[in-house]
Amino acid sequence: MVTDADFCHRKPDGLSWEAASAISTAAMAVTDIVKTAKKSADGDLVGKKSLIVGASGPAGQLLTEVLSREGADVTVVGSGKGVIDTVRPSTRVLDYEVKPFSEQVEAHSYDLLFDCVGGDEVLSEGREALKKSGQFLTVAGPIGEANTDALSWGEFLLELNKVGTHMGEGLIFGPSYAFVAGLKPDWAEIDKYILEPGLSVNVGETIPLSELDKVREGVDSAMNHWNRDKIVLINDENFGSSGFGSGPELN
Repeated sequence: MVTDADFCHRKPDGLSWEAASAISTAAMAVTDIVKTAKKSADGDLVGKKSLIVGASGPAGQLLTEVLSREGADVTVVGSGKGVIDTVRPSTRVLDYEVKPFSEQVEAHSYDLLFDCVGGDEVLSEGREALKKSGQFLTVAGPIGEANTDALSWGEFLLELNKVGTHMGEGLIFGPSYAFVAGLKPDWAEIDKYILEPGLSVNVGETIPLSELDKVREGVDSAMNHWNRDKIVLINDENFGSSGFGSGPELN
């Protein structure tokens, strides 16, 4: 297997291969969005009222812990017990299955909203929850993680135009809008926020690549945002012997 050296990093001793595989993309998203938030907050998130939408997923889990360590006043949005089990006891939890999260908080009272789900509905509710001087930060964008359909060029340009429109509206009317999509990992920041503190995400299932039907189901589940735990694909002996690869792990 050949890959760009920028995407390679030494596995921390405290993480299993499966855990290291699971944490990589979530850590990349979290460090990028936290860096962006700190820029708008003059480098200090202490006491900042922060709302995390999509807290039950791997990125949301990590983000909740990182922001809590940074001293932010964190509220999370998710589906009931699935979120409660993953956050600190002091963290306020809003269950979106009860009613929209914007109806469960004081209007225009939050400094920062971190969106790990995406879509127009989250943006609309977020604007109700945020101060006019606040910031809406998304790692999912207008489409959202639940949309797995391939976009045509026309659809892609339409969504790109939405991002520009949201940014312009934020500059004029507030709150500001930022679509955070890092193209390569900043390992120094990932070490600082994720690896050195020993944070991790839950590994729900490991699936051998030779079991193609399970692989398809796992990928579909992950892309549709149905599971809160990470799915890790491993390069097992049967898959390697078929000529597609070799070795015990695919990370």
